[in-house]
Amino acid sequence: MSESALQLVGLNVVRESKSGAAVSVGHRDDECVPIDELVPILAGEEPIPGSEPAQAAAVTQFLASEHMHALGVPTTRAASVVVSHETTVIRDMFYDGNPKQEPTAMVMRIAQSFLRFGSFEIFKDTDPRSARRGPSAGLENRAEMMRQMLDFSIQHYFPATHDAKVDEAERKYVLLFEEVAQRTARLVAKWQSIGFCHGVLNTDNMSLVGDTLDYGPFGFMEHFNPEHVCNTSDDGGRYRYEAQPEICKWNLSVLADQLALVVDRVELEPALDAFNGVFEQELSRLMCAKLGLVHKSFPSEDRTLVDALFDVFTETGADFTCVFRALAGVKPFDERSIWYVADELAEHHRKVRKVWTTWLREYVQRLRRGNGELLHLEHVFDLLTRPFDTSTVRDADRVYALP
Repeated sequence: MSESALQLVGLNVVRESKSGAAVSVGHRDDECVPIDELVPILAGEEPIPGSEPAQAAAVTQFLASEHMHALGVPTTRAASVVVSHETTVIRDMFYDGNPKQEPTAMVMRIAQSFLRFGSFEIFKDTDPRSARRGPSAGLENRAEMMRQMLDFSIQHYFPATHDAKVDEAERKYVLLFEEVAQRTARLVAKWQSIGFCHGVLNTDNMSLVGDTLDYGPFGFMEHFNPEHVCNTSDDGGRYRYEAQPEICKWNLSVLADQLALVVDRVELEPALDAFNGVFEQELSRLMCAKLGLVHKSFPSEDRTLVDALFDVFTETGADFTCVFRALAGVKPFDERSIWYVADELAEHHRKVRKVWTTWLREYVQRLRRGNGELLHLEHVFDLLTRPFDTSTVRDADRVYALP
């Protein structure tokens, strides 16, 4: 452990931290792994709002990050949840003017890095909208400090950029930004593919290394709604489900503004311009995998099918998770399976059933074309399931002729 861990000896983290505060207690010498006590309802001395009991929220965050990890989504990890039976905090749970004392809890988080986009805003000049400025904005050597931060990030978290053969350090900063943009695009694509809504996508909650950072008012969308908002305080829907990719891109542009301290801002534009393409390609890949479209012979057709699926989701408001469970019941060579699955998805609504049946027929046709080498097995399937059907017997010779 580094000395920073030892410096916490004697520190009352709960009492001396503000609500929702995070404290980095150190890193391994061989691999930077800051350990962050991070929970939005970490007990401090000030009253804090919230929508669930403190201990329950801590457990929720623990389970959420581990669930995301199991789904293959880059994320910070939860090492433990520590509950205090003595320390309490004032919470107005329902924002109705009736605060009360509640027990507290603290989540110990682990990640390769907790550097955020917002970490580089310490040198930011006064913002015309908020009238705020970064704490180090007035330093004469801020450009040199920015270079030190970028060099540290490249050395520890971006090995490909570190090993790149370039003549100028500024070029490495451009390569770093390109990698950050690509990781961010792929991350938000993974969120969209599983219906994850972050809730508070400001620059302080955007990880430089492309991990899911901060599990505050997050949520998993159930019935599909592009305008789904999981954060009850997000009255304007700024961080709604459909807006997440654009918000992430906007946060990247804010990061680019800060990097302009040491590199020409124009050189960072190509990475921003490429963001949408990287996102769409990754989302298409993920959705095709969820649909079992593993053959790459029909990329444009697959994207059309995926787009049509999102249209059906929007029209029907179907359960975003249960749909994919139901689609597992589709058998490309069994026409009856289309009706069974359509009935399950429609939930007895005739109009909805028609919409799903239309899409399912396109889906089945794609599965058949994409599995051309399995077409002969259709006859084997028919023989086993309908052995006395005359049409099956008539085609049996084709099966026997297989090598």
